[in-house]
Amino acid sequence: MIDIATVRAAYPAPRSYKDNDGSNASYCVGGALCLYAGIQGDGDQHFPHRGQLALALGKLNPQLNFRSSLASRLAFSILYTNDHERYEEAWEVASQALEWRPYQENL
Repeated sequence: MIDIATVRAAYPAPRSYKDNDGSNASYCVGGALCLYAGIQGDGDQHFPHRGQLALALGKLNPQLNFRSSLASRLAFSILYTNDHERYEEAWEVASQALEWRPYQENL
């Protein structure tokens, strides 16, 4: 399991899309996750779209199906909070995504 602290240490200074200067040093929380996961898609991995980020979440947490509505909602939440400059909240949602496990009833 990937710990969010490891990703944060590698990418400590996320920005909102409006502060994107086009450099490799410019990324959002979702971009940090995509870069860490090595996801390259049809968009900018520094500022990914929701599907690209859901793919990264699934790669970093194989328990989370990247095609699921949950992965899509988590990706949206990360991007939305980041774009509103609520970075700590975006990192918290990212942490929840990486720690997510399917419910298993004790039998």
